Amino acid sequence: VATRGPVSAAALADHGRVEPLDWDGWKGTPKATSMALEVLWTRCQVVVCGRDPKRYDIPIRALPEHAGAEPGAAFARWALLERVEAAGLLCRAGGPLWSMLHAVRTSDLPDRLIEEGALEEAVIEGSARRYLAPSGFRERRFPRPDARMRLIGPLDPVLWDRRLVAEVFGFDYVWEVYKPAAQRRWGWYVVPLLYRGRFVGRLEGRLVEGALRIDRIWREPGVSLDEEALDAALSRHARACGVEQPVRPALAL
Repeated sequence: VATRGPVSAAALADHGRVEPLDWDGWKGTPKATSMALEVLWTRCQVVVCGRDPKRYDIPIRALPEHAGAEPGAAFARWALLERVEAAGLLCRAGGPLWSMLHAVRTSDLPDRLIEEGALEEAVIEGSARRYLAPSGFRERRFPRPDARMRLIGPLDPVLWDRRLVAEVFGFDYVWEVYKPAAQRRWGWYVVPLLYRGRFVGRLEGRLVEGALRIDRIWREPGVSLDEEALDAALSRHARACGVEQPVRPALAL
């Protein structure tokens, strides 16, 4: 694209077909060249510069006045406050939770927001890490843990920081969907079970022929899973998926 100028997928050499990507419920193209352009577009390495057919170009040529622009101070402030609010506790040492805000992390903005009272700094007993927290988070009123067991999605914000989850809950979790099968400890799509404020186990399930089939269930050490709460959680999940009652294995003693 950089060499030839604005191009469409049809103008590129055909490299065959690939498995379509699932863009949050919408299946993408199975054509390799079209998918490559879509992926580059999501990464802001190319932009759409024309239609009929859709044409792509590099940002510096299509948007010369904006391609090299740095985010303004107002955006950086808003983005950091939003990220801390979403994370709950955002480790100051860095990591993937900072995403596009790595430059903000090393700037003086976090300290200025703490001085203003817009953010607070927090530490966890026994941990050397420092965290940014929303202002007044200690005084916030949160619902008390109830008797409902919950299946927590792998991308839920409570699981964003694996080390924080281990420090606070004593729960070691990694989403292994992108790991080769031989390297997985648990399974392809394993989700944690949250019950009464604790992570009590994890399970792996799938939809098979109109039913929710649970393949494996693991308990955390020293935990006795409440089977009534577990079955209620699985029934709710099955209804949300629009399928029949779940089928699960018996729990090991």
